[in-house]
Amino acid sequence: MTESVSAICFPREDPHFAQTVHALVDPDPEPVLAAVQALLRDTYPLALVTSRHALACFGDQAVWYVFRDGSILATDDRPSP
Repeated sequence: MTESVSAICFPREDPHFAQTVHALVDPDPEPVLAAVQALLRDTYPLALVTSRHALACFGDQAVWYVFRDGSILATDDRPSP
């Protein structure tokens, strides 16, 4: 069964990153999480793609969280050490 993927991108304030993610995910009927992460890391070395746990999902649509900087906080939003 083909499973569609919904990608939620962080930071939300970066439309170029979201566009890049959706260009990789949307046309592929069965995108592979690790492959998408590897392709993103060519441009965004800290990119991280994680999948929402199946127990948190409704229906057959998978949800991926895609972090440009490896976490929900953008690099420039992180507190200084």
